[in-house]
Amino acid sequence: MKDLLGYKDTYLSTKRGYNLLRLFAPMPCMICGEIDSSEEGPFCKECFEKFSTLLSTPCPVCGGKREECECCELTGIKKVFFLFWYYKDISSDMIIKVKYLGDKREISYLGYLIAETVKEEEFSGVCFVPRMKNNIKKLGFDQAKLLAESVAFHLGLPIVDCIGRKGRSAEQKKLSGADRRRNVKNKFFVDAEKLKFENGKIPSKLLLIDDVVTTGSTVKECSYLLRKVGVKSVYVGAIAKTPTRKTRYKRKPKAK
Repeated sequence: MKDLLGYKDTYLSTKRGYNLLRLFAPMPCMICGEIDSSEEGPFCKECFEKFSTLLSTPCPVCGGKREECECCELTGIKKVFFLFWYYKDISSDMIIKVKYLGDKREISYLGYLIAETVKEEEFSGVCFVPRMKNNIKKLGFDQAKLLAESVAFHLGLPIVDCIGRKGRSAEQKKLSGADRRRNVKNKFFVDAEKLKFENGKIPSKLLLIDDVVTTGSTVKECSYLLRKVGVKSVYVGAIAKTPTRKTRYKRKPKAK
C-alpha cells in the first residue's frame, strides 16, 4: 500500500501519479494533511498556491529567477540547483519533515522535483552528503541518501555512495559561518573505489545531493574531495538554500 501512496520512488510519486491515485481515493495534503480533491499532485488547493509562491520567490539579492540566479555560486561547484529559499514559513515545516521525521512521501516528491529541475544536465551519477552516524542511529535514516535515491530514480542514474565521515563533529546548524568552514575540514573522505563504475572509470560529472545548503561549506568540501580523486565537475542539488546574512534583508531587486 505504501508503494501506491508514493512512499517509494515510482511513477506514482510524480504529480501525475498523485492525480491518478485521487481517482480511486482521497489523499491527504502533503503540507496540511487535509483531504482534498484537487488535481495539484500531493497538495490541497490552498497549500498548492502557497507552495507555488514559494517556488517562484526570486533571489533576495538580484531579484532574478531562482533557477537563473548566479548570486549563490560556490567555489569549485559548477552550479547549485535548489527548489526554494529557506525561510521560517512552510519551507521550514517541510524541511523539518524531511530532516527529522524522514517523511518518505515528501522526500520522494521533492526528489522528483529536483530531478525535473536538473534533467537537462547530463550527469554520470548521483552522490550525497552523508548524515552523521550518531544521528542516523538516533533517527533511523539518512535524509540526504533517501533524497538522492529519489533523484537518481527519476533521472535514471546510478547512486554513487562514495562519501564518508571521519569521527564526530559539531552540528553545522549550531555554528557561525566561519565555524562551519572550520568544522568540515578533514571531516569527510571519498572512497575512490566506490566511486568507480563497473568499467573502472571515475564518473566525470556528478550531482551532489544535500537537503539544505546554508553557507555551502559542507558541499564545497565534498566537491573538493570528489574533484581531488578525478571527478571533473560537481553540481549540487538541494531542497532549499538559506539566504546568507547579507541577503536576508535585501529583498529589492537591483536597478536595471
